[in-house]
Amino acid sequence: MITRLSLKNFRCFSNHTLDGFRRINIITGANGSGKTALLEGVYLGVLGIPHSVSRINGARGLTNVDIPPIPLAGLLASLMPAVSPEVFHSQWDNVFLNPALPATIEYVDDAEQNYSLSMHYSDLDRGVALPGTQALVKGSGMASAPTSVSPLVMVRRKSGEPERKIEITVNSFNQITYDPVTGPLGPPVAYFPSTVMYADSDNVLWFSQLSVANNEGGVVDAMRRIFPQITNLMILSLFGSQRMFAETAGKKLPLALVSAGMHKVLSLALALISYKKGLVVLDEMENGIFHERYADVWSLMHHLAVQYDTQVFVSSHSLECLEALIPVIKDHEPDFALFRTSNTASGPNIERVAGSALRAALEGRGEVR
Repeated sequence: MITRLSLKNFRCFSNHTLDGFRRINIITGANGSGKTALLEGVYLGVLGIPHSVSRINGARGLTNVDIPPIPLAGLLASLMPAVSPEVFHSQWDNVFLNPALPATIEYVDDAEQNYSLSMHYSDLDRGVALPGTQALVKGSGMASAPTSVSPLVMVRRKSGEPERKIEITVNSFNQITYDPVTGPLGPPVAYFPSTVMYADSDNVLWFSQLSVANNEGGVVDAMRRIFPQITNLMILSLFGSQRMFAETAGKKLPLALVSAGMHKVLSLALALISYKKGLVVLDEMENGIFHERYADVWSLMHHLAVQYDTQVFVSSHSLECLEALIPVIKDHEPDFALFRTSNTASGPNIERVAGSALRAALEGRGEVR
């Protein structure tokens, strides 16, 4: 599990170090105070691959020029949108508080292993200013290529392993390209943004893996405890597409049609199991879940996190959702910590309350949001 996290020049964080993470880590705070940025820092730092930047950009509604690194020639390449230097930099600038400086995400786990992901534009290695917008050089009609794109460099470091550099740039076929990366920098991590629909394809994959190992019964039982109208879960293929189906009142329907909240809880449960000894990052837990189910979902989350040695980072705006934690915390105080972000004149501030103090704050209806 992550025990300490440092964010330098990342998103809204200039230089912040957080200690004392627990099994379940709850992030609260006002809009714009850094809740989502903190979750993104955990996700990006643990995964440590270029695609994770595209994922967090897409979750925030930012346009991605995420062209697969497969060479195309002729008419196809000439029809692709021009990736000018300003377009290229727009994909990555938002990672930095100041793009003229490196951004670094560092963390330490409970085995005292150190991990670090740093990002910077390659021109910083040469001590020169980042280039402005350059004119495009036209080739022979086959493709167009920018004259000067300052590549983004990701540097991955892990205790006991050699440093790994990944350079992201634009090739002569006007494609964003980078070296292939196998595996995350740290433990496996699942990320559920607040603004993106949960993928049924992920549920199908995770449920299939459990089914092959004859372990799907635990998930079915867990879902039935929270949603008793579900009598069974299954994967069915209709019209060439595999989907999760739920059986209710003798009918089999796609789970996403039965209930978006049920679909979300299933995704969370399957991720907690599938990312054993890893992390699950969840933005705005309360979305789509009826208030009377909050305590059940907290209980399920904690139970599976302990059983499968998974660490959770979850945000919430809802006091009702947070107060539903009280019966779950009572017998498991050491497993919970809350980090409250707030805006100050000098940037984000983060306060921590954990264990019995967190329980007392919730029982006393203290303002922990």
